[in-house]
Amino acid sequence: MVKKKILPTFDIYASFPSDDLILDYYKNRFNSVFIAYHQFYKPDNIPMNKFEGDDFPTNAEIRSGCTAISWAEIISKVSLNTPSEMDVGLRTHIGGLKRQFENKAFSDAIRQFSKETSISIPDEGCICPFVEGKLLSALHELGYEWLWVGDEFGIERRLKWIEDILIKDELPYSACSYTPNKKILIATHWDSHCTFICANNKLLTSLINKAEIEGFYCDERTKVYWGVGN
Repeated sequence: MVKKKILPTFDIYASFPSDDLILDYYKNRFNSVFIAYHQFYKPDNIPMNKFEGDDFPTNAEIRSGCTAISWAEIISKVSLNTPSEMDVGLRTHIGGLKRQFENKAFSDAIRQFSKETSISIPDEGCICPFVEGKLLSALHELGYEWLWVGDEFGIERRLKWIEDILIKDELPYSACSYTPNKKILIATHWDSHCTFICANNKLLTSLINKAEIEGFYCDERTKVYWGVGN
């Protein structure tokens, strides 16, 4: 009889919750989590056809050839009122919510605005190029040179030089990346248009202040699908 293979428990410092309360999931490892919004972006000198097919621009090319557009700016120009509504609209756009939680009006407003302005909607599960760039640069300023880059389950991991990631590489889909001392985690949930940045209070505050990224700090009620019900 073939023995059933059972995976070991995921390392908290190298994983993310699939659902439910975020701080509760990380409570034995990190006491603070920042939700970083993935920015929209408008091409400046990259042809639109580059964003189709296999010749998609790298994150470094997007940072140098596009302008980042904040959630606050998008919200001010479409029929949305809060980041929670943006979260629900984006999740509805990708079919990432159960039907009772969807809001087609929100997703249609986002989609129409994108079509009219040629502003790209951020992808789910992939860290935004601009958030990636700001975070990695801030980590480097704090003295970090290396980053363990793993998959969403923390099973496969590779040690990468931060400057190389910034210049010619990028964090993969649903990546869980953490510093060698395991004090900072950068994790992107597969159905989300945001990234969880985890550390203890003082260190996380220092990192976020240096990175100057848009988002919010979790409280004890913040769930992975945080826009739903707010």
